[in-house]
Parts: sequence; C-alpha cells; structure tokens
Amino acid sequence: MPAALSLLLAGVFLASGAAKLRDPAGMVVLVRRVLAPTVPAFALTRTLAATEVVLGAVLLTGIAPRVGAVVAAGALVAFTVLLRLAARRAPAALASCHCFGGAGDAPPAQALVRNLVLVVAAAVVVAWPPAASWELGTQELAGALTVAAGLSCAWLLATALRRLVVVP
Repeated sequence: MPAALSLLLAGVFLASGAAKLRDPAGMVVLVRRVLAPTVPAFALTRTLAATEVVLGAVLLTGIAPRVGAVVAAGALVAFTVLLRLAARRAPAALASCHCFGGAGDAPPAQALVRNLVLVVAAAVVVAWPPAASWELGTQELAGALTVAAGLSCAWLLATALRRLVVVP
C-alpha cells in the first residue's frame, strides 16, 4: 500500500506541475489576485510547477520516500491554506486556475477533502516508506500502479459527477 500511495502522490504532483507548465495563465491570475498585483506571478508559477515536477519525480523513483512524503505533506498543507485564502479573496480566479489541469479542478470544499486525503497518504508513506521503485517486484509494482491509477480515476469520476449533479 505505501508504494501505491507514493505513486499516487507522485502522479498528483507530476500532473499538477505539468498542467501549470503547459498553461500557466490561470495560476498567474490567481497568484496576482490572491497575493498582490506586483508579485512576479509568472516566475512564481513556473517555479512552483518545476518544484512540483521534481517532487513528483522523487516520489516516483522512491529515492527518498520519507523526505518526499514530508515535503509533499508540507506543500499540501500550504496549498490548502492558500486555497482557503483564494476562496475568500478571488473565487472567480480560483475557479479558472486549472491548478490540476481542467479535468482535475474541484470546488474549494472538494479540493480541501482531496488535500486532506493526500496528506494522510503522505503520512502513511512517512510511517511505512516503500522500497525504491526499481527494487519492487513486478507484481508489487503492477499492483501499486493499479491502485494509484484506480484512486486517481475515482477522484476524477467524483469530480465529474459533482459537476453533473451540483449546479455551480
């Protein structure tokens, strides 16, 4: 299970960083509206995106799973605080931020739950760190990938269903 959670965290950070690198505009607007118009939002967005990609790579390889999980948990707590701040200061900008790519965005309450679940996943990885991905057996790695992909799909499905059921 820790290997699956580490892969899940890796996937989240890799996808989030890649989404910001591919389309930084929404995040740039959000940073300017939440922090200040004078903040170098584009540079900050690019730095955040690159940091997320590096963190995702560390978690994916399993080089330092405890360190990666601690940094991931800290980042998720910081993102949660900023999410709450953004929800109060710039809800329209938050809705169009595409912080996790267009398909992965969620309303603030649902994103709060997502971040809480991911912090718990990081805590499990800290408590029971998995072996490096190249040290896992084929079956264990395949199982971990399947569980991580299944959890990601469940999240995307929940987000899509919420959009269908709840009118914004």
